[in-house]
Amino acid sequence: MIETRKSHQLVGLGLLYTTLVAALLLGSGPALAQEEPGQVGVIVQFGDGTTLTRYLELNTPVDRLTALEATGLSRETAFAGDAVCRIEEEGCPGTDTDCWCECPFTPDEPCTFWIYFPMNENGDGWGDMNTWPLPELEGGHVSAWVWGEVDVVSSPWKPLTQLPFMTLDEIRDRALRPGSVSATGGPQKLAVSATFGGDSDGSAAAAVRYHRTGQAWSEPQSMVRGETSFTFAIAGLEPGEYEVEVSYSDYQSGVLGENGAVTFTAPAVVTQVSPSEESQTGALSETAAEPTSDEPAPVPLAGYLGPIGVGGVAFVLIVAVLLVIYLRKRAA
Repeated sequence: MIETRKSHQLVGLGLLYTTLVAALLLGSGPALAQEEPGQVGVIVQFGDGTTLTRYLELNTPVDRLTALEATGLSRETAFAGDAVCRIEEEGCPGTDTDCWCECPFTPDEPCTFWIYFPMNENGDGWGDMNTWPLPELEGGHVSAWVWGEVDVVSSPWKPLTQLPFMTLDEIRDRALRPGSVSATGGPQKLAVSATFGGDSDGSAAAAVRYHRTGQAWSEPQSMVRGETSFTFAIAGLEPGEYEVEVSYSDYQSGVLGENGAVTFTAPAVVTQVSPSEESQTGALSETAAEPTSDEPAPVPLAGYLGPIGVGGVAFVLIVAVLLVIYLRKRAA
């Protein structure tokens, strides 16, 4: 009986919420502004504190749900799509009865759901979550979704989970901006460079795969991150014409690829090792095999004998033996 009453309360709240939205949207007001291209920022903070940001090129003004959809993050909604229940794996099922599964609406238990924060009028902080009707995002605006606790006993409701404000420029600086991709072939080797900008939070990555013309692609391999570029090198390749493909990624802050592109290709020619290079390689190998210690190399015995040579040594030994025999006979 208690569960049935609770379900009825939730449905009633949802219907009231939807009715208010419809009344506000259908009521008299100024005509909709003409849409034009603009940039907006969307921030999503999960329960563990992980924060995702997206810098979006959209036709503005745009409502909060359309902007959230443009982030590419999965979501579930309820109440005719107006209430956000789940983003990625955080939240509740997208049904009218379960959307607030973590909010019992009782004074003694915490109430957790996806809180929406609009930007304030000055553009330097967050506005009131209770603002209604919710303003649309104009070019330059930022909005945020936070999975957090709310005090629903107080009036108006008070968010207990806070989120630091970010400007649109800060969100753009976090996003990865792909640069140029180049591939350089050499004697049985290949070097790849992929430049980038942005990524102030250091969360971006890049992967590369390659193939010789007419052959299958290699498995993607991670590139080494530098200050302004990702790099990759491989040796032992067969000579021929090659193609490389670099894919940029940044789940944390998004990728601002040109026209939305995040994958780029570049050609390269891998050559054969020339005979002169082979001889140099062999010479280097022989040199590397020689002792590099500071200790002197062993000197052959003949080196110590000087000009007398081996024959001289034999002569001296014979004389010594004869002398010993002579001395023994004399002593007897």
